[in-house]
Amino acid sequence: MRHAARRVLPVLLTAGFFYVVLRHIPYQRLLAALGEANYVRFLALMIPNTVIYVAWDTFVLAVAVRWFHGPVRYRDLLPLRAASYIVS
Repeated sequence: MRHAARRVLPVLLTAGFFYVVLRHIPYQRLLAALGEANYVRFLALMIPNTVIYVAWDTFVLAVAVRWFHGPVRYRDLLPLRAASYIVS
């Protein structure tokens, strides 16, 4: 029972947040804004931002792991941190 609740709870919370947000935003205005968005510019800004953030996050994790546990290579941690960003 607990396992099922842990799997369902994030979905319910996400649906609840969407409900609250979309209840306050007119649906047609939302669709119009999404239709007018410049996705090339958005991706041109967000992809480098994400790459830099993942690199920085991996560096901080590597320093913390070295500090508390012992030697670890940056390139060993990078795929692990990148995978967690893909999942989320």
